[in-house]
Amino acid sequence: MSAAQSDQRIAADIAYVGEQRGVDPMATRPGGRAPAAPSHKTLPPALRKAAAEALAAYKASAEYAALQAKLPTMNLLELQSHLAHALNGPHFAPLLETSRTMSLDVDLEGLIPKAVSLGVSGQVVFGIGVSGSVGYIVDLNVSDFASAIYVGGAVDVGADGGIQGDACVGFWTNTIEDMSGWYVGEEIDIDDALGVMEATYLKDEELALAFVGVTLGFDDGFENSNYYFNNIALGHAPIYQSGEFSHMVQLNSLSCENSKDNWDTCYIEFYSDGDSSTLYRYPAWDGYQLSESQRDDAITSWGVGEIIKFNSNFSIKLHVGDHTMPTKTVSLSSFNGQYSTTSVTFDDKIDVVNEIKYSLGIELLKA
Repeated sequence: MSAAQSDQRIAADIAYVGEQRGVDPMATRPGGRAPAAPSHKTLPPALRKAAAEALAAYKASAEYAALQAKLPTMNLLELQSHLAHALNGPHFAPLLETSRTMSLDVDLEGLIPKAVSLGVSGQVVFGIGVSGSVGYIVDLNVSDFASAIYVGGAVDVGADGGIQGDACVGFWTNTIEDMSGWYVGEEIDIDDALGVMEATYLKDEELALAFVGVTLGFDDGFENSNYYFNNIALGHAPIYQSGEFSHMVQLNSLSCENSKDNWDTCYIEFYSDGDSSTLYRYPAWDGYQLSESQRDDAITSWGVGEIIKFNSNFSIKLHVGDHTMPTKTVSLSSFNGQYSTTSVTFDDKIDVVNEIKYSLGIELLKA
């Protein structure tokens, strides 16, 4: 799949996220521009200083020069890989340490961060144009760590294409799970002493987000403008297989027979021909919620629809909540000719009493 095709699929995923959450991220917020009441809170000076120092070190590095050279043609997966490596590297280690310390200070005046991001602020185009920011975000709670790509801003139909902008650090008062939604631009502050700009956003009339960067690319219409931010849990795995293979199957229906947590969030990882060094993930973000048939509001099955290509066999990992079921490997001999089906059962006891059980139907499309 080409980068353009990949970006079209990712753009569709972005729209689907908004649809599932009851909000179209590309639509104008109901009521148009909403005047923002001052939050009377600010980003703590220690965080602004730590962000400025980290950005200065990063922007002086060969890693940043490589990012700028490749940025106009990068897709989301490539951008995530680069920014994840940078944010977890030495330039940002002091910033993350300071942020984690301050995230535990309940008496802190101002924005208390629960997540930190490294991104690009400016113009982003993936089938849609967004003036805002895109980047890699991590939760600060290391005992319940999560990471994702975030995309957000205001629609810009005049955007030319690709990614254009400069590096920025984001401080979020919500975890990744709760960050998606509408934000209102509050104000832009220029710190001449540190040589950075700071843009703050309100969510539900409270200070919820601050971006810090040397240049942020926002115009005079930032204040009181509406912005929508999404998280997309792409993980570190590619989503689609490339290359030529002899055989092809489709994952049909995943059915819940015995759940782990009544409502289980499920997703699938797979690899072909024993090469577990390359894992593919479906869906691209988050997961699909399933429950047992005993519940009145049960959703017991999910029509997966993902295509897997292989030469001799393929292996599937089913993730149920925070539990990974034993890997199942399926070979061509499991089928009785083209368009025949087989079923795989994932069955695992997590303790003496509790058992998780799911079944997955698979159809051979290319023999």
